Amino acid sequence: MKNNIHILVTFDISHEDEQKILETSDRIKLTILPVKTPQEIPGSRWEDVNILYTWDVLPDPEKVPNLQWIQFKSAGIDRFLNHPLIRDSKVVATSMSGVITSQMAEYVVMAILAFGQKLPI
Repeated sequence: MKNNIHILVTFDISHEDEQKILETSDRIKLTILPVKTPQEIPGSRWEDVNILYTWDVLPDPEKVPNLQWIQFKSAGIDRFLNHPLIRDSKVVATSMSGVITSQMAEYVVMAILAFGQKLPI
């Protein structure tokens, strides 16, 4: 039997998103713990985490010996670039940069048109 992939999410997600993640593979173990700091998560919960999906909750590297990937929920992760987990070459860190670029462009065009027609935005 193949090893499970433990994903820890540190914010609330919808039931639909939870189901989409779980339907990806029967190997996925999903834990959702909405917290603001890594200290709110017991040490034993961190030990088998392979993927961390978070806004900004980053534990010390020694707490997550099996961590391979951090997916940030935001586009801008510059403030985390010096965190030891991000600097660790064994951990891949990705952000949401570029995910909603077309929606932002549409909003800008809509706002320009609304401004030109003196509509309240």
